[in-house]
Amino acid sequence: MRSDAALDPARLAIRQKDFDGAMRALGVLAQRGNAHAQYLLGALWLSNPTGEPDAARAAPLLQQAAAAGEARAAYMLAVIAATATPVDEAAARRWLQRAADGGIAAAADLLRGNRLPLHFLPAMDLELDARSAALLRAARTDDVSLLQLLNEVALHGVTDEFGRGVLASAAATDSVRAVEWLLQHGAAVDARDASGATPLLLAARSPRGSALPLLLAAGADTAARDRFGNSALHLAVSSGDVTRVQRLLSAGVDPNTLNLDGDRPLDIAQRCDDSASAASLRAAGGQASRVAAARSTPLTAIRRPQGYADAYEGRSDLQVAATRRDVALLKSLLARGDTYPAQKNAALIAATEASAADAVAVLLAAGATAGAVDARGRTALAIAVQQADREVLEHLLGADTSPAMRGQGGVPLLTEAVLVGQAKVAELLLRHGAAINDADVGGRTALMVAAAHDDVPMLELLLGSGAEVAKRDRAGRDALMYATLTPANHAAQRLLAAGARATADAEGQTALMAAASRGQSDLIAPLVASGADVNAVNRTGVTALMQATAADQ
Repeated sequence: MRSDAALDPARLAIRQKDFDGAMRALGVLAQRGNAHAQYLLGALWLSNPTGEPDAARAAPLLQQAAAAGEARAAYMLAVIAATATPVDEAAARRWLQRAADGGIAAAADLLRGNRLPLHFLPAMDLELDARSAALLRAARTDDVSLLQLLNEVALHGVTDEFGRGVLASAAATDSVRAVEWLLQHGAAVDARDASGATPLLLAARSPRGSALPLLLAAGADTAARDRFGNSALHLAVSSGDVTRVQRLLSAGVDPNTLNLDGDRPLDIAQRCDDSASAASLRAAGGQASRVAAARSTPLTAIRRPQGYADAYEGRSDLQVAATRRDVALLKSLLARGDTYPAQKNAALIAATEASAADAVAVLLAAGATAGAVDARGRTALAIAVQQADREVLEHLLGADTSPAMRGQGGVPLLTEAVLVGQAKVAELLLRHGAAINDADVGGRTALMVAAAHDDVPMLELLLGSGAEVAKRDRAGRDALMYATLTPANHAAQRLLAAGARATADAEGQTALMAAASRGQSDLIAPLVASGADVNAVNRTGVTALMQATAADQ
C-alpha cells in the first residue's frame, strides 16, 4: 500500500468539489499526527474555497507538519510571514531555511538571492483543484491578499463553468482592487468567456461598473462584442447608469453599433425611458435604428445566411425569434402549433439571456416553464437573477413559479441575488415568497453570504424579513462567524446588535478566535459579552490568544 493511501478519500472529495468533506477527512488524519494531512489541511485553510481563508487556523497545522519534517509546510509558513502586515522578515527567513534544509529548491534559491517568497510553490498533490476554486472566489470577492498567495502559472488559465477567467470574474463583480492587481500581473484584458464577453463587457453590465476605468486604461478593446452583437455601450445602457455610458462614449465606443437584434444603444435607452443616457448618446451622434421602421411587413421567418458563418448556428428559429424585441415573428412561429415543450423552454432561456421581456411573456403564455433546466444546468429564473433583470424576473415569478427554486450548484435564488449584490432583486424574490432561511448544499444561507461580503444593506433587508442569525452551515459556522472572517467588521457589529451569539463551529473555532487572529480589537468586548469563551480551544488545542499571537496581533 502506498504511504499516502490514507489521503485518497480527501483527494476524491477535492476532485468532486466537496471541499468541506475533504477538510473533514484531512482533519481526522491530522489529529492522528499525519504530517502530510496536517500540511494539506493547512494549505486548504489558506486557500479556502468554501469560505474566507484562515491563516490563523492554518499556522498551527503547518507548524506541526513542519516539526514532523514536512518541508513544504515550512515553505508555506515562510510565505505567511513574508506576506503578513507588517512583514515578519525574521520568521520568514527562519521558515525558509527549514524548507531549504528539507530539500525545497525554491527556498534555497530565495535564500541565495536574499529574497522573500511572495507566493506559494506551484500546486502539489491535491491542492490544485482547491486553489483553482479559491482563485476564482478571491477574484469575485476582491481578496487581493489571496490572489497574491495563489499567483501561480499553473492557475493562470483557470475558468469557471461559463468559461469566465479570473479577470472576467473580478470585473463582473466590481472587484476593483482585484482587477487592478490582475492587470498589473499580466492578465489578458480581452479574454472572452463562453458567450463571447470580454472583461470590459462584463464590467459594463456589472452592478456598479466599477472596473470600467481600469480596463479602459489598460487598453481593453472598445469595439469588442459578445455573441449577441452587444457592445459595451449596449450593456451599459441596459444598466441604466449614465455615468458608465458617458465614460464609454469618451473612450470612443461607437454609439451606432447594431447588435444582432437590430438595436443600437439609443434604441435600448428609449425603450427603458432612460432620458439621461439617451441625451448623452444623441450628443455623441447616436441614432436609433431605422431597420424596423424600414420594413413594410413584419418578419415571418428566420433568414439563414448562405455562404458565410451563421451567427445563430446551433439555435432553432424559435430561439432566435425569442431574442428579438419585436415579438411578431415569435408569435407567428408559435401559432403553427408544431413546437414541443422542450423547444419553448429553450426559447425562454434565450429570451431571458437577451433580456427580451415581451418575448418571455409570450413564451410563458404559450406554456414554457420558467423552472425548466437546460443542458448547462441553468433555469430562466436563475439567469434573470444573475443578470439582475427585474422586468423579466417579474414575468417569470408571476408564472406560478416557486422563488425557492435553485440555480446552478444548488444555490437558492435568494442567495444568488445576494452574491451579485442586488438588494432590489432579493426584495422582489422575498415579496414573491422566497424562503428566507433556505440553504445551499453546504448549508449556507443568504444571511451568511451577505455577512461574508460585509453587505450591511443586504443584512438589514434579510434581518427585517426574518432571517435566523443562529442558523449554521454544514461546518457549524453561523453568520457571525462569516462576518468576523471579513476584513471589515460592519456586518459583525450589526449581527451582534441583532442578537447573534458567539458559538463554536464543528472544528471548535469561534468568532472570537477569528476576530483575535485578525486584530479586530473593537469586536473582542462585544463578542465576549455575547457569550464567547476566551479560554475555549479548537480541535487542534489552540485558543484565541494563541491564534492572535501566531498572527502577530
